[in-house]
Formats: sequence, C-alpha cells, structure tokens
Amino acid sequence: MQDELARLVSAWPAADHTPAAVHLHVLRGLPDDGAPVHRPGGLLRYLLRDVPPAPDPGSMPGTTASRSVSEPSGPLRPLRPPPPVQPTHRPP
Repeated sequence: MQDELARLVSAWPAADHTPAAVHLHVLRGLPDDGAPVHRPGGLLRYLLRDVPPAPDPGSMPGTTASRSVSEPSGPLRPLRPPPPVQPTHRPP
C-alpha cells in the first residue's frame, strides 16, 4: 500500500498541484459527520487516484503567473468546525 500511495501522491506535483492543494483536497474528502474511517489507506487511495488538471494560474482572479494555485476536484463542502475550547481551571 505504501508504494501505491507514494505513486499516487507523486502524480499531483507532476500535474502542477501544490502540496497545500493536495492537503486541502484530502481534508475535503474526509467524512464531515464525525464517522470513523476504518480503512484510512483505502480512503486516501480513493481520494488521490484521479488527479484533476491544475488550473491556469493566469486565468484565476488575484493570481499571477509566477504563483501556482490549485483547486481541489469535486464539490466544495464547508470544513468541520473546530472542537469547542475547554476553559482551563486556574486556582484562586
């Protein structure tokens, strides 16, 4: 599995995707209902198998040709909200 995942991951930079774009793509593919992931390697393999073409940096507003920007494939979903912060107890 390790060799297969390494091959899948290496295809993304070869298609001009940044590491941050790959990370965001994987995060957006995680279950957002808190469901446990029983086979994380299989989920990662599924998420990384289809590499979308990187968008043309000059065609996106607010970008320059020297900066590579990549969008994740698939529909955009809101990210899970962060867990609530527990107040720390301070002795009087």
